[in-house]
This record gives sequence, C-alpha cells and structure tokens, in this order.
Amino acid sequence: MATRTKPYEPEPLAYDLRTAARLVGVSAATLRRRSAEGRLRTFRLGGKRMVCAASLRALLGIGGAADARRSSAETDADRAA
Repeated sequence: MATRTKPYEPEPLAYDLRTAARLVGVSAATLRRRSAEGRLRTFRLGGKRMVCAASLRALLGIGGAADARRSSAETDADRAA
C-alpha cells in the first residue's frame, strides 16, 4: 500500500491582525503602530484589518523580495563608497 502525502498547502498571502500578532509574538496594538509608521502593510477586508504576509516577513527580516531589495540596495551603497 502506498503512503499518502499531505497535499500542498500554499502559504497565506495575508493574515488577520490578531493571527499575525500571535504568530509574531507581539500585541495587535504593536502591529497597528507598525502599520501607522509605514513599516507594515495592512488593508481592510470585510471589516477586518489584514496584514500582508510579505510585509510581515520583511518586518521580521525573513527572506522574500523585500530582503532581496534591501541587500541589493546595500550592495549598491557599498559599491558607491
């Protein structure tokens, strides 16, 4: 008998604010402040505030396109120096 593997489950593109706060280990108020500061992208969907997963990863410094842009900018700054 063949073993079955779990079907692929893609990573969410966004999390509701409370879930994002729980995942990161901070309060929802902290994420609201980061959003107000422009450090975290959020949007409203059906009355809920949602946090973009890519923005959350960038805030934490975990991979993704934002890190690639940051390291590219740092490399360009190093070349100019």
